[in-house]
Amino acid sequence: MSDYNTLYLEFLKETAKANRYLLRLEKLAQNPEYSAVLDYAYRNAQADIKALGAKGKRFSAAKPKNIREMQTRINAAKRFTEKPTATKTGIDRIYGNRAKSFSKGAGADIDWKQMANVFESGLWETLKEKFGSKTAQRMVGKIERNRDEIKESLAKGESIKFTNQYSRGLNELFGAGGDTQNIQMLSRYLGL
Repeated sequence: MSDYNTLYLEFLKETAKANRYLLRLEKLAQNPEYSAVLDYAYRNAQADIKALGAKGKRFSAAKPKNIREMQTRINAAKRFTEKPTATKTGIDRIYGNRAKSFSKGAGADIDWKQMANVFESGLWETLKEKFGSKTAQRMVGKIERNRDEIKESLAKGESIKFTNQYSRGLNELFGAGGDTQNIQMLSRYLGL
């Protein structure tokens, strides 16, 4: 069997798997407790599907023109299926358990939806890289405790001013002199 044919079989397998996951997430989203599941891996998959030129909500199983296109489509499907929020089990296991322990360290009540947002938005990686995981956890707690005020400031286009503990680092990232990308990431995390 040629390399093209072997890759084509993998392409069909990965595309079918990704489309099954998308369908399951759509069905799961009908449950009020899981209504937010379409905000994470599903949303990223939809962006990939559009970027690949497919019409509709599924990964296209149409035969690619060449190996490069086929590999790109395989990678997009795998990126989606490997995300923790691509399955109900992943959502429950990863974010449900993490949310419980994370809430204790953060000093804020964080549910699995907010926990998923912390990781999917890139907020966690940015804070952890700059300040370390323990401080990042406390910073997320501070953001959560001031969620409404921060959302209001961002919606009005005002700069954010954190006070008290951890304010220096948060102001550096998200305040008046903060990087636009960081502020956009915070906005995504807060659902704006």
